[in-house]
Amino acid sequence: MQGARATLAPLWHGEGADLAALPLKPTLRYLRVEVNGRVGLMVWSDDEEGPRGRTGVWYSGDGSVLRLAQGHVVGFSSPDRQWRVSAVVDAAPAAAVGSWAVPERSTEIRDAQPGYRFGIPFERERIALAQPPSGQHWLGATAGLRWFEEHNVGATDDALDSAAAPAWVALDAQARPVYGARCMEPGWCLHWQVWPTPSP
Repeated sequence: MQGARATLAPLWHGEGADLAALPLKPTLRYLRVEVNGRVGLMVWSDDEEGPRGRTGVWYSGDGSVLRLAQGHVVGFSSPDRQWRVSAVVDAAPAAAVGSWAVPERSTEIRDAQPGYRFGIPFERERIALAQPPSGQHWLGATAGLRWFEEHNVGATDDALDSAAAPAWVALDAQARPVYGARCMEPGWCLHWQVWPTPSP
């Protein structure tokens, strides 16, 4: 893992880095991650249990950590800020899409630093989209992908409220999450996708 992170470090800081030219190790799993225009690779470390169930943990060369559960961003930490979903309360039954099942309505409890904001609830709703959303950053053909949107229900005055920027998840033909996007706060947004881009 240390060797992989050292390899990724120069790329994470380079905006518009040519990740397609980077030789990848076949024994590692990668994500292409974009955070506010900075692009880099993250390497899968392990799975752990989290508020949305089984959660993948991914590392970048600069020590940033991304946590994904069923394609949903449930945590991101960098050397200068942290954001996480600390709990989820399901409010409506899950509608399964293959093996992918996320409640159509739930309440997330979120924490964020800096600012000492802990235990802030947000009601979330999930809907299916008929076509890829405008603003998504998927690299590759969108044919065969199924798109879902998740957004806050109502609005709050808290700085964590990003209702104007909904989260997205794209599933492949086997109902596996291959792309996602989320704004943890207004102006702090993350896009991820499996890398290299899978064939349709």
